[in-house]
Amino acid sequence: MKTVLLLTRILSPFAAIIGLDFKRNSRSVNDDYIKGTERDQRYLSVSVLAIFSTLMISCVQQNTAFSQNIPEKIESAPGDAPTVFRAFNENSYWNQPIPENAPIDPNSEAILKFLRQDNKFNYIRFSGLGEDGAWGRPIFWGNENDPVYNVAAGCPPGVTPCSIGTIVPEMHSVHIPVNAQSDYNTSDAAMTVYDMVNGFVLGLFRAQKVNNIWYATGSSVHYLASNGLDRKWTQFSDTDPRNAHHRGCPAAMIGIRWDEYKAGAILHKLDLFVNTTKNTHVFPYIGDEKGTADPNAPPEGTLIRLKKSVNLDNVVPVLSPAARIVAQMLQTYGVVIGDQSGGPMNLKVETTSVRTGGPQVWTGVLNVDALSGLVIDRDFEVIQLGYGCGSTGICSPVEQ
Repeated sequence: MKTVLLLTRILSPFAAIIGLDFKRNSRSVNDDYIKGTERDQRYLSVSVLAIFSTLMISCVQQNTAFSQNIPEKIESAPGDAPTVFRAFNENSYWNQPIPENAPIDPNSEAILKFLRQDNKFNYIRFSGLGEDGAWGRPIFWGNENDPVYNVAAGCPPGVTPCSIGTIVPEMHSVHIPVNAQSDYNTSDAAMTVYDMVNGFVLGLFRAQKVNNIWYATGSSVHYLASNGLDRKWTQFSDTDPRNAHHRGCPAAMIGIRWDEYKAGAILHKLDLFVNTTKNTHVFPYIGDEKGTADPNAPPEGTLIRLKKSVNLDNVVPVLSPAARIVAQMLQTYGVVIGDQSGGPMNLKVETTSVRTGGPQVWTGVLNVDALSGLVIDRDFEVIQLGYGCGSTGICSPVEQ
């Protein structure tokens, strides 16, 4: 609104020259009495004014800080929590806070000890904070004004080797902003697309756009109105039969979004990357990456949380505002170990701005070691494996 008022003041002199008045809502002269030449001149003047206005708005937009085009439709958590977009329905496993009395796994201490010994750092780090945003998560919002792409299954011509993984049909008709880019300078080349027209979140892997054609070797889809669980969890009435792939982890759970930081709250679980996972999986996962047979390694789907007894005001080093938001999520919703990354434990951050040539917005907001005061085998606990499934609240870690 401020931009419109500013443009009005700037353009008023030009409007006076061509005989227009911003303060009037109706024309002062009946078009029936305007001769053809006069009408043409009037239309030409209006066209010039419109072009000038467009140029001015473009200049304003180019000097505006990073904006995500977040959809207007939002979900709110119960109580007085901040309002911020959240995928999936209110009863979704991903959106449910962990009850304070949730059962702790009998092997919790051993699993956390394994994580400490198997990872280079004894705390959760952040990835995607470098100047190039590498290993973060590009996140884009597709709306009705964005082009519809038929993402081709495979690699761009000439790219070898090219191994095609699991593919969902939704990727063949998806709204993607024209300036979107994947994490193209990494081996995963991943990205997340919220198609707000078709109502799903799409994960793309080894994605790349060449000559205005998108390619991807793998994809996952989860419908936003569903519970966000894979279609194989049929015991839940709100499981969408179209939800599929990435072993059960929705793309919506990968990456801390910039708008969540700005809102001051992350109102759902997140996917945690660790060096090594066990060669099995538990609810909500339906597959794993065939990791180690070590009995103390975490299966994919392991849910861990920051202990409620940890006072965030007493953490040393002191938590930054952004780190505190993440720590509150760790205490309330927890994180699900879902990817064997071959690197330190980490949570990804959104890198949309970097991918599209914008600034690294996280600089000065969050640093890679911001959670170093929260030690994995001292301050965390493992919720009983498979918790949240079945009539007893527990699912056994069996192959699906």
